[in-house]
Amino acid sequence: MILISIFFDVGRVRHLYVLPKHRCSGVGKKLLEMIIEESEKYFRILTLYTENPIADKFYRNIGFSRAEGIHKASHVLNLKEKEEI
Repeated sequence: MILISIFFDVGRVRHLYVLPKHRCSGVGKKLLEMIIEESEKYFRILTLYTENPIADKFYRNIGFSRAEGIHKASHVLNLKEKEEI
């Protein structure tokens, strides 16, 4: 997993994978929740890209929405507002 800020307040979730034998066990959800929690300290928005319909459903169940008009992003999550970065 890598978080990259293209803009100062936008983070990007990349290379988040769970081994097949550990899928559907909650580990992916827990990892993403931890990423989101940590990201709230630094970013206002998280983006990611996937073409996988199973991953699409997973991310939307977590709270991401389909991104439109954002370069190289299929999903976006608006994080809580921060006072200052």
